[in-house]
Amino acid sequence: MSYETQPLVPKHPDGQLRVLAIGRLSKPKATEEETHETIESSLAVVKQHLDSIYKGPLLHPTPRLG
Repeated sequence: MSYETQPLVPKHPDGQLRVLAIGRLSKPKATEEETHETIESSLAVVKQHLDSIYKGPLLHPTPRLG
């Protein structure tokens, strides 16, 4: 998923790492609920990966649709 060769370092003065996770749906979903579930499960994978490679404070991403 990632190719980090150097440790992640927060740049914001509050010390929290900020992450931008961009995703897309490969196929249209039948309902808006299915769309949200797909986005949430993808976001969970991103959070799990970040938690495994970064041990400091993390400002977890908030999903934005649009």
